[in-house]
Amino acid sequence: MFKTAIDRHTDGVTVNVFYKHSRLRQYLKDGKAMRIETVINDAYDIG
Repeated sequence: MFKTAIDRHTDGVTVNVFYKHSRLRQYLKDGKAMRIETVINDAYDIG
């Protein structure tokens, strides 16, 4: 299960990537990556 979502209602743009029980969130401002967060809720998701 893989899903992406783009949120443009914040100051910049937030890109969310979901994979199984894990999530990667990237915050963009002026076309540049400002911050990347990784949340792994199940270690088996990444093998």
